[in-house]
Amino acid sequence: MHRRLTLLSSISLLLVLVCGASAEPRVASELELKAAYLFNFIKYVEFPEKLTHINICLHSAEAEFESQLFAFVRAKSASDSVSVVKLSGAREIHNCHVLFLGGENDPATAELIHKARELPILSVGENEQFCNEGGIVRLYRDGTQIRFEINLAQARKNFLVISSKLLQLAKICAQ
Repeated sequence: MHRRLTLLSSISLLLVLVCGASAEPRVASELELKAAYLFNFIKYVEFPEKLTHINICLHSAEAEFESQLFAFVRAKSASDSVSVVKLSGAREIHNCHVLFLGGENDPATAELIHKARELPILSVGENEQFCNEGGIVRLYRDGTQIRFEINLAQARKNFLVISSKLLQLAKICAQ
């Protein structure tokens, strides 16, 4: 119970950081929340190798989401330890640690999901079938909230360890 309260407090703090702590509170946009989730997933995932720098790669992401993520990373990343890279092709995937696949599942997205399934990459997407296709984290809207589900079996195949704190908040994908 104490862990869950601590995690909920951390998420509340995250929202304050995203929205700012001004006298007049404002609601974070959906894209700001998704950018914050994507950035903060890194803190709760253990990669097979100790990383000093993380590349968040984007494919088919909305331009506004890209700018939100760039701004968030610039504001929150200490000493350039996180970079945002826009992918132009599947060959670049080997430089990614986190892969965000926005939009619908076109042939290029399907190829990236397939390649990411064989590498220690945390894949994050929004497509309803993302977890069933081998993606690891799917962001989705539940009423007015942004939630996420995790494909734990695929994370293990990718040699990624996801913190129990993150798993407590997630819906686990059925395979």
